[in-house]
Amino acid sequence: MARYNCVVAVAAFGLLAGGCGAATDADTSTTTSSPTTTIVQTSTTAQPQSTTTTTVIVGPQPMTSGKLLEPGEYHTTLIEPTVLFRIDRKHTLIAFQDPKVAALQNRHPRSGFFNTDLRPYKGVAVHNHWLRLETDEVFSQLEALDGVEFGAATPVTVGGFEATQFDAVLTTNVILWERKGESAASGNSWWLELDQVTRFIVVETPAGPVLVTIGAHVEEWDAFLTTAEEIVAGISFPEFD
Repeated sequence: MARYNCVVAVAAFGLLAGGCGAATDADTSTTTSSPTTTIVQTSTTAQPQSTTTTTVIVGPQPMTSGKLLEPGEYHTTLIEPTVLFRIDRKHTLIAFQDPKVAALQNRHPRSGFFNTDLRPYKGVAVHNHWLRLETDEVFSQLEALDGVEFGAATPVTVGGFEATQFDAVLTTNVILWERKGESAASGNSWWLELDQVTRFIVVETPAGPVLVTIGAHVEEWDAFLTTAEEIVAGISFPEFD
């Protein structure tokens, strides 16, 4: 927080004025008037102090679900491990987090899944559903998904950690994960939609493997990918007290 004090002093300075005049009678006499002095008092008026308070936000701010995020850094408060999103410019994507996933997306992919009035989903999400598994086990579970055609795997880094990336095209609606003992209909699952291109990135964090997904309809994929890659480039997994 920065505080600025401004004191303005205004002074009105008096003028010392003197005047003398002379009148002369050409024929008989000369009359001289006495000098006259006028004194103007000088006064100083001080205005009250004025204070302007400016609030400066320092460090990452908590990520709030349901908001369009302004440029800045935001950390999650529900998901483990903590995810840090660095936003370089404002996006038309809504922030969302719960204990299983944190995301920036145009709509919630769990709600109204079969509502054809909803625009196709696009967004970037970080999932911790497989946090306690080994990385190879995560790959095995992803490869076992029906209706997903996987491309070649590519080594990458996310937030300074090693990761493996591969793109996939969906040939049917797919449930990526469900919370154990709870049905997909209860809202405790994550859907991938038919005709959606999804990029899977498995990141090996100190807490365990997390999955980053980038999703968009096949017709919007190329246009959205630049935005999505910018968001992923700002993702890291710091430790907060």
